Amino acid sequence: MKKLLFSLLSLYTLAVNAADFVVNGIAYNALSLTELTCEVTSNSTPYSGNIEIPTTVSYQNRTFTVTGIGEKAFSGCNNLTSLILPNTLNVIGSYAFENCNNLKSLSVPGSVMSIGGGAFEGCQNMKKLRLEDGVPTLTTGKTNIGSTYYGLFYYCKIDTLYLGRNLSGGSFHKRGLEYTGSLNNNTLSEVTIGHCVTYISPHTFQGSKCKKIVIPSSVTKIYDDAFEGCYYEELIFEDGDTPIELGIHTYSSWDLNKIEYCVMHNYSLKNLYIGRDVKLAQKGSQGSTIYIYVHGFYNLSSLKNVTIGEKVTELPAHLLRDCNGIEKIVLPKKLSNLNNALVGCTGIMDITCQSSIPPSVTSSSFTNNQYLNATVKVAEDAFDAYKSNEVWGQFWGLTKAGSSDVEIKQCAKPIIAYSNKKLSFSCETEGAEFHSSISCSDAKAFTGEELDLEAIYDISVYATCYGYSQSEVTKAKLYWIDGTIDVTDVQIVKSNARGILFQSNKGILSISGLEINEEVRLFDTSGRMIGNAKAFMGETSFSVGNTNKIIIVKIGNESIKFAM
Repeated sequence: MKKLLFSLLSLYTLAVNAADFVVNGIAYNALSLTELTCEVTSNSTPYSGNIEIPTTVSYQNRTFTVTGIGEKAFSGCNNLTSLILPNTLNVIGSYAFENCNNLKSLSVPGSVMSIGGGAFEGCQNMKKLRLEDGVPTLTTGKTNIGSTYYGLFYYCKIDTLYLGRNLSGGSFHKRGLEYTGSLNNNTLSEVTIGHCVTYISPHTFQGSKCKKIVIPSSVTKIYDDAFEGCYYEELIFEDGDTPIELGIHTYSSWDLNKIEYCVMHNYSLKNLYIGRDVKLAQKGSQGSTIYIYVHGFYNLSSLKNVTIGEKVTELPAHLLRDCNGIEKIVLPKKLSNLNNALVGCTGIMDITCQSSIPPSVTSSSFTNNQYLNATVKVAEDAFDAYKSNEVWGQFWGLTKAGSSDVEIKQCAKPIIAYSNKKLSFSCETEGAEFHSSISCSDAKAFTGEELDLEAIYDISVYATCYGYSQSEVTKAKLYWIDGTIDVTDVQIVKSNARGILFQSNKGILSISGLEINEEVRLFDTSGRMIGNAKAFMGETSFSVGNTNKIIIVKIGNESIKFAM
């Protein structure tokens, strides 16, 4: 009987470990013999160390494209320390990385369409996660513990997250990104949301400890409870032309005439920048119960600083109701309707109105104390219009101000520099913070037998600072030159390469990352040299005019085309 049991277990082990073929220590199962696609599967010897999955793999004189990570492919690989996934992947199977205890970071390519449930169960040391930019929505499963479903990353102690695409399904069901049942134990402290994201699903960041949240202009809707239990201190809605719709918190019981809070409501919020129109959830019903009042940042005594960007045309009712910690506010030129967004903001004693036409506002928005003691600054040529207005005319402190006093200053445009393999950003506005993104056209899936690698990074950055509107965006290109391409079975390396940063502004072409006294020559498309200079402190610049043109830059033996 024991012998029979041993034989059955041996057969079971062989069946589990069976793979269609193994190349360079990685096991694969063929998915389609006509389309020549395959997936990574578990190996008889657990994977360990640093593993890079190739985009294609050759077997029996055929080339397969790697499109999947199979179910439990890396399950229990305790000695797996790093993993690079190819941008040809479409699917990551259930429990694919279960109990990979030493896997500390992972980048999931934008090509992945779905991740199975429990894929990261037990990955308790994973600190950094990147869900790379991608247009298709990423569908994710859930971690099932008993009868309770938790988010896909329930067990991961993630502290840094880059979210580059939309999520759907049960990825962060009920418990969000936390790794235990307690919201207070969440470790997520830094999150960046990419510009491919157009909405944020319910519970996505529930319980995170991020101090700052930046909502990019691409996001048009934030669903209910997406940020429940978060305690961020600074919230930025990037400048944009498309309004953003905010859901609500649903943790409180539904009741007739009950005040409901918007999804971004947070009692730790100190600084708020609104760069575009905001829509709050409308009154509606839950079963037979009606809810009437949906407030934005209701009763936040912690909120001290509010800046409203130049693209905002209207503030929704109750947006800042009873936020009595706000002391001053600037209303931009395009703002035409305040509704009663400022009702209960009794601490506001300094109001600057940029519009020459008084914004519509209800008289109940302000108290008698404010009408008596607050200062309202308006442009000199708009003073009479405000003085004759039914509401604004009640302010005893209505004063004329110079144009410079009523303008919201724009944060200075950032400067990008490159030296010693590091990008750096600077800005003339003191205290400015920088928000950057980098993309590379090579970072995508390809088909065919031949492709051209551009080896170019597109860099963009803008700056924000409290009291200033968002800066203009600075763009630059980083070219990798002087390298040779080394190709092996599993990697492509451009060795000895160095980065050269190009950026143009008002007809000035600036180049950094150069060697000391390195010569740079400029040519037009006819081959005529239009400038040359030697680098000083690794940088040089040329005045090439404001017209759109193609410049050919020659550095050593490399020639680079650059569009001004």
